[in-house]
Amino acid sequence: MDWSVLRLHSRHILLRQELVYTNHIFLYYFAIATNILIRFTWVLYIPAKGPDTMLRTFIVGLLEIVRRWQWNFYRLENEHLGNVDQYRVTREVPLPYSLDVMEDEAEEVQLQGDNETKPLTFQRILSRT
Repeated sequence: MDWSVLRLHSRHILLRQELVYTNHIFLYYFAIATNILIRFTWVLYIPAKGPDTMLRTFIVGLLEIVRRWQWNFYRLENEHLGNVDQYRVTREVPLPYSLDVMEDEAEEVQLQGDNETKPLTFQRILSRT
């Protein structure tokens, strides 16, 4: 599995050290168990007797959708934690302009308009540069 689970020496048995959904630890174990069980639903196709093939196909397809849906949450969590650990995530996005220039321009506009303060717009900043 791509969840980075089955760690023996972690705070929670068989789970990774860092978890995002710490209030719902039991869901990790539930997801591990259901993922393993649903992966073997192809066994429903083996017996000759039983529900119709169309019904079996529908059940297996529905269970596979559920498995992949829950896999999505844990895979995304694993990727996020991996990115944080390896410093590939940043909170700051570089802007295409300098904030210092905008602050200086705003002070100039306020000083020039003695009694009235003119609103500073992006077009006015661009026209002055």
